[in-house]
Amino acid sequence: MSAPSRPRRATRPRRAVPERDPGGVGWADKNKNRRASSVILAKYSKVDPALIRRTTRVHFATRLRLSMAQPWIDAFAEFGVIPQSFSALDLVK
Repeated sequence: MSAPSRPRRATRPRRAVPERDPGGVGWADKNKNRRASSVILAKYSKVDPALIRRTTRVHFATRLRLSMAQPWIDAFAEFGVIPQSFSALDLVK
């Protein structure tokens, strides 16, 4: 199913990140919270906490930039990951 036919589900991740991020994604990105966030990650991923502490962690995106999403949507369609391409704008309608 393409994203335009399920607009509520497609916009759910965008709504999951609060505008001002009080204690959300920004909290996990701060170096001072790295150890605590690694415990949470280990709990839910079932990965050894020692391994998580040694890995390079990524920073979470706090905004959806449609201009960055469109090339991925097009590539996924080209390689058959999704049935067809669609406008990135449909992710936020």
